[in-house]
Amino acid sequence: MLLHCQQLLLPTMLFMLLLAVIGVLTHETLTSPPLREGRFISAMIGCGMIEGVKENGAFAFRGIPYAKAPLDELRWQPAQLIDKIEDCWNGTLPTHNSSTVCTQRLENGTTIGNEDCLYLDVVTPQVRYSNSLPVVVLIGAETLMGPSPGILRPSARYARSRDVIFVRPNFRLGIFGFLALEDLTKDANPRSSGNYALTDIIAVLKWIQLNIMHFGGDAKSVTLLGHRAGATLVSALVSSNQLDGLYTRAWASSASAIYPGKPLQESERLNVNLMATLDCQDAACLRETSSEKLWAATPDTWFNFPVDLPKPQEQTNASRHEWLVLDGIILQQHPNESWKQATTAAAAAGASQTQQPKLVMGATAHEAHTPRLRELHANWTAEEVRQYLQASQLGSLGLTDEVIELYNATNYAALVAIITDIRTVCPLLTNVRLQPSVPLYVVTQGEGDDQLATVDADVQAILGRYEPHTVEQRRFVSAMQQLFYYYVSHGTVQSFDSRRRVINVGQDAVGQLDHKHCNYWIAKDIVPQLYNATNYAALVAIITDIRTVCPLLTNVRLQPSVPLYVVTQGEGDDQLATVDADVQAILGRYEPHTVEQRRFVSAMQQLFYYYVSHGTVQSFDSRRRVINVGQDAVGQLDHKHCNYWIAKDIVPRYARTD
Repeated sequence: MLLHCQQLLLPTMLFMLLLAVIGVLTHETLTSPPLREGRFISAMIGCGMIEGVKENGAFAFRGIPYAKAPLDELRWQPAQLIDKIEDCWNGTLPTHNSSTVCTQRLENGTTIGNEDCLYLDVVTPQVRYSNSLPVVVLIGAETLMGPSPGILRPSARYARSRDVIFVRPNFRLGIFGFLALEDLTKDANPRSSGNYALTDIIAVLKWIQLNIMHFGGDAKSVTLLGHRAGATLVSALVSSNQLDGLYTRAWASSASAIYPGKPLQESERLNVNLMATLDCQDAACLRETSSEKLWAATPDTWFNFPVDLPKPQEQTNASRHEWLVLDGIILQQHPNESWKQATTAAAAAGASQTQQPKLVMGATAHEAHTPRLRELHANWTAEEVRQYLQASQLGSLGLTDEVIELYNATNYAALVAIITDIRTVCPLLTNVRLQPSVPLYVVTQGEGDDQLATVDADVQAILGRYEPHTVEQRRFVSAMQQLFYYYVSHGTVQSFDSRRRVINVGQDAVGQLDHKHCNYWIAKDIVPQLYNATNYAALVAIITDIRTVCPLLTNVRLQPSVPLYVVTQGEGDDQLATVDADVQAILGRYEPHTVEQRRFVSAMQQLFYYYVSHGTVQSFDSRRRVINVGQDAVGQLDHKHCNYWIAKDIVPRYARTD
């Protein structure tokens, strides 16, 4: 009987083993397509078969269309994903070479590229469905007019060695990527214009969710890597709810700290002269105008942005052209406001201040270096540095000697460090202070005769293009790569906690309390504060801080047991927290029209009536004595701008006396 069972089992086991072997072989065949002619490889995506090439041990698919060409009636329209069979291709699409870049303006004023440009490149170490790899999306542009992608091009060697997939998209630039005009808004559904480049990037992220699995990628692990103007786009985008579920984390290298502050209607009004320049009466005329004429008609002032020391009479941010706009759809409010609200909501929910960061921001210590500035003087002596500082706004404010002593400013490297702190590092620091979970790294490892940490140093190291010549530089490359790729794989930043949020990346990545000179520039009002004063609500907030809130704060600081609450929940078109809001809520006369306003009424009543009944104030301790009453009552260390007004002796000199 036992022998009979064994005889029956043996063929069954052999058959099952054969099935398993066939299954493995079939799986390998399905997930690892064979190479054609030893170098071409195919992948099936939503729109059909494409063919890439083997490159440095990895596979590159270059020039994959991700959206319809933004031509004719689609010029100045949001990107439209290719999602219909008639827009796809027949047979196999060769994707061996990168497509032409989007039309753009170079530094010398020439234009290159094409409007039919919404293509992307994928570089992957594998083409299979098992062992999905994290995805890094490269968003590169030196300015929002171009050139793009700059140095942010995927590396096949690093895709293989780091086990990541790089995706690099083209996106629209300049007047084609950002033009806001009333005639374009009237012609659009929904009613808006501008920020077309942001819609391109959103379309790319949707394409990744649909297709990256076919390249061995993990759609649940998507890191945005933005550099320079590309980082500005990334920083703005991550404040938008349009990206929900489309990305996992973001890394912004050398972004601008000046985010869009002008509402759509104001941008439309400021841009209207372009219509007259082109002799156009409507959107149809604009769409028939050649790209060459459009670039030629773009005002020179739209290309200017400050990169040097502040001039004695420098334009304010409000008077400069802004390519990005608060369009009401993608960007509904200033990113700083989004971050503040997110921080307040997280604090109300009891979230940890050391939670995994969705955004990392960074800069290099000498990114203001340009060949033009370097060549003004052969050696940049101490006297030449002094004269240069004296001719700027620093000289007109009598700060030259202080700054020279602070930076030991006797050479070119020190001068560039001063400009970089004013223009980039310290403005970025004021932003990340709004977000306790967001780190800021600063690359300090120098190279060359002047030992400069230039604007591309971090990204060159990340992509394996930095050429180290010393032990110190090799250690820097290792530290920078470890910082970035650990974040890509694990979602956390080594060397970071909310108390030591600035990471100095030299030979190692070391957390520190602050960037050493930023508080000086903020106190001197060289680095702007964060009122974003471009509308009536901001103006009223400034007056209220000077006349009421900050004088009250100077009083309660004398009495450790006395809390100060500030109502911030707005109402009406201007979203103002007016003088009676707190008492109206307490007495039940505040009429809430939104969920946020109902939560405010509840928070205000809870704060007051709990105090009436128990004699204590919830959300208060002597270390966090200011209570921000928005949708919730949240204790905070201070009211954000009061130290500025006190340092300027504006408060309490001009306090209300009624």
